Amino acid sequence: MHFEPFAISSAIYTKLVFRGYFARYWWLYALPLSILIILTFYNINFLYTILILCFIVYPMALIMVYFWYLLTGEIRWSILEKEMAISDSGIMLTFEGFTKELQWDEFSGFSTTGKYLFLKLKVRRFTYFVIPFDVFADKEQLRKFVKMLNSHNIIIN
Repeated sequence: MHFEPFAISSAIYTKLVFRGYFARYWWLYALPLSILIILTFYNINFLYTILILCFIVYPMALIMVYFWYLLTGEIRWSILEKEMAISDSGIMLTFEGFTKELQWDEFSGFSTTGKYLFLKLKVRRFTYFVIPFDVFADKEQLRKFVKMLNSHNIIIN
């Protein structure tokens, strides 16, 4: 299968990564706030700690998440314009100036959102190769692609 050139914006990729991050680690942010809110009923000075968490600690933690998950080399495979060809050995990406072949064993699974199918890379958590559904000519081509993913033990998670 061969596909027309496509790309996604870095904002969409960032949204997907942070959605996955917060779905997994929401409790790291909610638990301390919940405890401090309860303690504020006993001593109003805990309100200052809540403000410090919300305006200093949490933004710094999110900046660290950004640097760890969004400033990697693998993100360029999704956000740069590319042509994609799929074969039995993997996915061949052709960019302007270089090519990259992603073997099937580099993927750990896939998920979907409203407009995107994203293949999870084994490199690190929350690293995806994102494919817009618009790239597929019709639903039959999408079904063939998903069937090929399943044949290589890449299942939906």
